[in-house]
Formats: sequence, C-alpha cells, structure tokens
Amino acid sequence: MRISFSIFLIAALLSCTSRNEKKLDRTSTDIIKLRQNDVALEKPQPGDWLFEHTEKGQNYETYIAYDPVRPSATRNKIYLLPIGKFDEAQKKVIQYTADYLKIFFGLSVSLLPGADDTAIPSHARRMREDNHEQFKSTYILTYLKNHIPKDGIVVMAITATDLYPADDWNFVFGSSCYESACRRIFDISLFRRSAHNTKLPAMSRALNQDIIP
Repeated sequence: MRISFSIFLIAALLSCTSRNEKKLDRTSTDIIKLRQNDVALEKPQPGDWLFEHTEKGQNYETYIAYDPVRPSATRNKIYLLPIGKFDEAQKKVIQYTADYLKIFFGLSVSLLPGADDTAIPSHARRMREDNHEQFKSTYILTYLKNHIPKDGIVVMAITATDLYPADDWNFVFGSSCYESACRRIFDISLFRRSAHNTKLPAMSRALNQDIIP
C-alpha cells in the first residue's frame, strides 16, 4: 500500500503542453533521451500495492485522454497545507518537499498557515489498538475541495498523524480524488515515513517517499 505523493502530483502536473497535443512523437530526440533514463518497475514485493492489486497501467495516450490538470495563466501555484503538530524533523521534510516541488515543476510553491488537528471532527478520526490516532483521509479531501485557492493548481494536506480511507482499511500513506471536479487535491501522512528521525538516512528516506516515484 505504498501510495507515493509523487504518483498523485505527477499525474496532475506532468504535462504542461497545449491541450491540442494528443499524440506523442516517440521518435523525437527529447523522447529518445528520456527513454534512456526510464527504469522499469521492479517485481512487486509483499507489502507493495501492486503485489496485492492488479492494475492495467497507463500509457501516454490514455493519460492525455484523461485530460490531466495543467498550469494556466491564472492557476499556477502549488499549495501545501500542514495539519496538526510536527516536530522539527518533520517540519524540515515539509520544507524540503516544497523546495523540491518548486524546482521539479517550475511552479511557485506556498505553505498555507497550518490547521490545528481539532479541524478533524470526531467522526473522521479513530484510535488504533496500539493507542495511536488516525485521521480519515477522505474527510480531509472533502475539506480541501472547498478550500482550493483561486490561483492553486494543486493543494496538498500534510499531516504527521496516521491516515485511513475507510473503516475496513488499516491505514493509507496518502490519497487523492480522481473525479473531474476535484483532481487537484491530495493528502499524505508522514506517520509511516521515518520523518521524525533527524538522522540523515532516515530523513532522506522520508523525503524520497514524498517526492520521488
């Protein structure tokens, strides 16, 4: 169940070309160069999403047909919304994530004023057997849907609290909305990403899980 933030965000932002470009010129020099850097997915291992779930995959033409979200003159900023409390290491991971997104997508990235965890009502949170709390990710998505800044192409909530998408799920690393009206919202949790560890290897791993496929 490794749902990487980058999968969500790249699916929404990767194409910044004209909507009239429906075909990919696979013989172009740029595409040939990019293909050299293409790394095939490794065989799914126990614990991986694809080990337990069959996915059809998606080629470029299918991606374009899906009409992905793209930057425009009036909607071209990425927003990050911290929810709840964070320790110093987690705050660094959030800032590094914002810095990386700005470089990767070439768009302005802003941290919104953090929301207190009391913004999550009792019906959208639960306690696990080991006494750690979880927030319902779908509730956060509903909240984000109604709080997208006018110039925001994407808004993503980040929390240090564990997430679950439905009562019959143990947890989820993050979630997104695929409906046409809300493709611009995402949420992720740092809870299972070693982001509380200030040692460089652990922090690097947490950052990689947030921003690298």
